[in-house]
Amino acid sequence: MTQLPVFSPSRTDAFDRCPLLSYMESVERWVPRQASKKLVGGAAGQAFAVGTAVLHKGLLLEQAQNEALLAFKETLLHYVQHGVTFEASIDEIVQASGVAVSLVNYAKANPFKGWTIIDVEQELPQHGPCRIDVGGYDSDNILAVADVKYKQNLDARYEQNTIDEYLTSWQFLHYPWAYGEYKSEPCYRMYLCLVINKPRFSVRLIPNEVHPETQQIWLQSARAKWNRMSDKDAPLEMSTRHKDQFGLCSFYRACFDYHLDEGLMGVDYVKVPRLQQTKV
Repeated sequence: MTQLPVFSPSRTDAFDRCPLLSYMESVERWVPRQASKKLVGGAAGQAFAVGTAVLHKGLLLEQAQNEALLAFKETLLHYVQHGVTFEASIDEIVQASGVAVSLVNYAKANPFKGWTIIDVEQELPQHGPCRIDVGGYDSDNILAVADVKYKQNLDARYEQNTIDEYLTSWQFLHYPWAYGEYKSEPCYRMYLCLVINKPRFSVRLIPNEVHPETQQIWLQSARAKWNRMSDKDAPLEMSTRHKDQFGLCSFYRACFDYHLDEGLMGVDYVKVPRLQQTKV
């Protein structure tokens, strides 16, 4: 079993970008008061994952749609109740996401045909925590893990860049290692199940082999990061970069206009605790 501390891929990724950002998001639970496209897209992706998990368990499409839409609406309502504002109503956002229709098309496509699926939405609390969307033996009878990524809209011009980014992401290195430890069997095969709603629906199951030496290099790096993240006495560091291809950091104003003063931050930010969702 892995040695602690271990942090989730999302939190580690945020820490690597900016330790202060990681603290604001994961510990203090601040979010921008005006909902971003990233927040809405993330909620849609989580809802779609809820629906696909139902399908992967061999249950009915109607149940998959009901659970996905319930999860989506609960998430959005949770943000609204804590002061986050959206540009449209919850029903309009859910409808525009295409989640319900995409689940129908996903079920028809059956991307994991030929797999022996053993684990669905498997929580690995000692490895992050992290959650495995699909784990088992693929059509080659190789131990593999897969993550479903849902895109409401992805122009074909950006599809390959999106795939490349996912396949070398921290998450896609973390999951095979974590799942292999969980199964007590080395795991080096990681699949991206990319689902695109618009401009035209498509499902692609894309395999990626993580070389054993790459996995070891990653693990050494991971342990170094996690040790730094677990040092509660370490001062919070500010990143040297505050802008990426998507624009300014979402906490730019918190740092440079409000100087992390919680009283002032309330103008543009709210605290949103974690949501424990229910099922149908």
